[in-house]
Amino acid sequence: MVIGVIVIMVMPYPEIIRTNDGEVKISQSLIKDYNRCLQNKDIQSLNTLLDKHPEMLYYYDVNRVMLIDYGMYNLNIEIMQCAFRHGATFDNPLSYDHLIFYNSLDSFFDRIDYPKQDKEILHHPGVTNDEIIHTVKFAIEHGAKLNYHNNTDNGYQNFYEEAAEWVKRDDFVTVQETEWLNYLFQELQEETKK
Repeated sequence: MVIGVIVIMVMPYPEIIRTNDGEVKISQSLIKDYNRCLQNKDIQSLNTLLDKHPEMLYYYDVNRVMLIDYGMYNLNIEIMQCAFRHGATFDNPLSYDHLIFYNSLDSFFDRIDYPKQDKEILHHPGVTNDEIIHTVKFAIEHGAKLNYHNNTDNGYQNFYEEAAEWVKRDDFVTVQETEWLNYLFQELQEETKK
């Protein structure tokens, strides 16, 4: 009896995640495998894991970051493509278990290089490199919304406004950044028409 109680006390509890098909229990070992794939950027193993456990698309970590957003925040299009192949979507409120749903892009600049703590070293405000531009374009082309809703605590109404502020922070706007902002503005206009 005592051994049974001890085993129950030390045995890791499964987590319950909400999917479009209802609640699903996932084991701690599955979460460890998933995190290992992300840490090692092992796309092949991540694909295999998602083939067997598609519910992991709905798993979010303690900071409420799901796979598709993890790929975006890490400027890793391969991870985002993997998530899309398995049915992930940007900005689908049913896919998120937030108290207040928010857009993926409204956290982009705050979480670049997530979960690393050295983002200021890697990505300086005002510096917009090819990786940032390609990642954001990929996200928008696959359904990420530019207009913010519910969560406008950061003072911006949309991603275009926030990107324009980011670009101007170093007091130097490149031709590439100007073209990117023009692209964002056009996409925002198209989104607003819908």
